[in-house]
Amino acid sequence: MDADSPPPPSVGGPRTPGSDDGGSVTIAQYLEEITPRAWVTPTLAALILVGFAAEITLGASPVNPTGEQLVAAGANYGPLVADGQWWRGPASLFVHAGVIHIGFNLWAFWSIGKYAERVFGNVAFLAIYFLSGFAGVLASLAVHPLTVSVGASGAIFGVFGAMLAFVSRRDNRQVFPQAFLLAQRRSLLAFVGYNVVFGLAVPQVDLSAHAGGMVVGLITGALLTRDLRHPRAHFGGRMLNALGILILLGVTAFMVQRRLEAVPEVRADRAASAALGHLKKKELPQAIELYTQAIEDNRDAGWLSNRGLAYLWGDQLALAEADFKEAHALAPEPRTLALLCETEARLARTKDELAGAERRCTEALAGEPKNAALLLLRATVRDASRQEALALADADAAVALEPDSEVGRRVRLNVRVGETVTKETADAAEEDCGVLLARSAPTAFDLRTCARVAKARGDVPAVRKRLDQALAVAPADAIALTLRAELAEQDGRVADSLADYKALVAAAPELDFAWNNLAWLEVLGADFAAARTDADRAVSENAESAPSRGTRCFALVGLGLLAEARPDCEKAIELDPSSSPDRGMLAFIDGRYDDARRAWDQASADPVLARELAPWKARLPAR
Repeated sequence: MDADSPPPPSVGGPRTPGSDDGGSVTIAQYLEEITPRAWVTPTLAALILVGFAAEITLGASPVNPTGEQLVAAGANYGPLVADGQWWRGPASLFVHAGVIHIGFNLWAFWSIGKYAERVFGNVAFLAIYFLSGFAGVLASLAVHPLTVSVGASGAIFGVFGAMLAFVSRRDNRQVFPQAFLLAQRRSLLAFVGYNVVFGLAVPQVDLSAHAGGMVVGLITGALLTRDLRHPRAHFGGRMLNALGILILLGVTAFMVQRRLEAVPEVRADRAASAALGHLKKKELPQAIELYTQAIEDNRDAGWLSNRGLAYLWGDQLALAEADFKEAHALAPEPRTLALLCETEARLARTKDELAGAERRCTEALAGEPKNAALLLLRATVRDASRQEALALADADAAVALEPDSEVGRRVRLNVRVGETVTKETADAAEEDCGVLLARSAPTAFDLRTCARVAKARGDVPAVRKRLDQALAVAPADAIALTLRAELAEQDGRVADSLADYKALVAAAPELDFAWNNLAWLEVLGADFAAARTDADRAVSENAESAPSRGTRCFALVGLGLLAEARPDCEKAIELDPSSSPDRGMLAFIDGRYDDARRAWDQASADPVLARELAPWKARLPAR
């Protein structure tokens, strides 16, 4: 019923109270007389359109928005309302699930709005609309606390309900002909009946909101209907009735709040929502605690996956793997497979674990063959399981997909370098070094790895420069310190090498080779007492280290403690029979000087060892 297209006049038209001549007017004319300006209806329609524009601006699809998009735009959602976001109730009246939804609601509202507004008056009509809408919101929350609810349907059904109450009142027959009122009632009941059937057929329709709005609309329509013969009479009393309904709805809201708080699923969703906020801020203990609370009530795959992510970021890999596996079993999806690939790749140590991680990454790549991150994870696993060619193929594919990816370049560099670097692999790796080191702030890892590349290519100045840069970035980097100390020792810069080894043992006192190398340099500097102390520490860290045993043997001989030195030399030879320096020292201890000379001459084929053994060869008696 549209006031701009009024229904046909009743027989003789409605009687106008106080008319001297007993004349009649049309229904539309009479309603325009008692409510000259129907401004509420177009205002509310405009606000609904503004709300729809706002939700699109916030990122919601205009055709088929997701629940997440609607919630972001202000939709009604039980767990968030239970958290105190009651503003979602009125806001949701202006949010709609796409153009079809808003189109149908605006059509229905416009069809009856101006007519109902003139029947009840502007203020009463506004009260009917919002009280019915509020009732629809509460009914939806009570019946479907975990459903995202939007739309003005509850309020619109309330308007229809109020009009149904109006046309059902007997005293209105004194104003409108009975036939007209009966026709209007049939029309209204037909609209309601159609929507009930439609709602039962379409699961997305929230009938609870419709029902809540309709019931309160019937009540408010009955209590706010005015005497059309005296339209301004009893205005205060009708507004008191509206206030009474508002109070009752307030009490209902309090009860709905308690109902929401008692629903386990709502409690779980609230905890999960709070956990997500902590996860985004990398507040991992809080996120894990809240997700655990949520999962106790509902083992949701998404929550398990997110808790697993928190565990993964916190390096609790076994717990992360368990959550990802359960989440994948509940709801398989590419994201979970990718996270399982990463977790199992990081956990893998044994041959079987590496094979399992490779299979998992391959499974993930089956769904996302051009995922560079997954390719790099599989490359890492294959590299660890000595499948260098396959690892390099994965790394190459990842870099081809993302040429600017630092991670991709770094993984490929690591695969190429490996434990040993050849001239061929070093030349190929230098391309990645050029990209990584061209950044304004290269990492210590990149610098020290590229120092190894430069060393294999014979570019000693580049080795020194890159190691110096690496240690400027990370002064306690054990690998960089070791590499620079070894380079200094090879160059004969014993003092520089000694300084780096002292820094190394301070940074990583558990490294037996660092203590041993420090002790050996002290042997070369004839500081045998310090050498013995540091060699003792090296042996205490690893009693089965041939170099540490040999170094302590040399230190003890330097101190003149030949008897104490013999067991260390014997143990060093037992652990490494090919060690010519130790065989020579054992012969020296035993007085077998010709044997000592032959062993040390053999070792002196290495120029570095030749320089280091020269003082000991000088101790041998002349032939």
